[in-house]
Amino acid sequence: MNVHQTLMSTVPEAPPAGFTSPHPFHQVLPPKHSIGWGSHGICVKGGLDLGAHVRSALVSMYSRCGCMASAWQMFGGMPQEPDLVQWSAMVTGFLQAGEYERSIWVFSEMTASLRQKPDAVLVASVLSACGSLTAIRLGKAIHCNVYRLGIESDVSVTCALMNMYLKCGFTHPGSRIFLTMPEKNSTAFNIMISGVCDSCEGSNDLGRSKIYF
Repeated sequence: MNVHQTLMSTVPEAPPAGFTSPHPFHQVLPPKHSIGWGSHGICVKGGLDLGAHVRSALVSMYSRCGCMASAWQMFGGMPQEPDLVQWSAMVTGFLQAGEYERSIWVFSEMTASLRQKPDAVLVASVLSACGSLTAIRLGKAIHCNVYRLGIESDVSVTCALMNMYLKCGFTHPGSRIFLTMPEKNSTAFNIMISGVCDSCEGSNDLGRSKIYF
């Protein structure tokens, strides 16, 4: 980052080369928003703002910093159809910002627009958002797609499915997923016990939860 800043301050009249401009954005993390904005300004001044690779880096940078309005602006101005990395940056950014409804909407648009498949980490994150919103209908739809994507054996996805069903008050589907797991880790046990204890189905489940210890 220091090398890039030195170059820009030493030769201000020379626009940054297209292949170097994205690098500072990838290095920007909160709370260094001003560094990213400054690098963005350099690109605009140098006439590189419309480049696909620069916009992609800006989407990732603004998403990581929680500046979702700026990230969305860059995303919407992509000169071609966004790829999986760019879509994922938007979904993850909205999730980290606590904007679960928007993250789910973007994920739905992504799956409708892309031929590429979302990875297990992204699917697990969106399932977590469904649980937070008790969006059981969408959660079930994603559950069906889990098999189509071939990630049903991924532990993070399995735990996210359990968590989603239990948060939505559907104890039995969550229990079935848990019982059919070939290998149960501590995360799975914690989700199952906590979900059953918090269930609205009453005290009978509290006694039944003992089987998961």
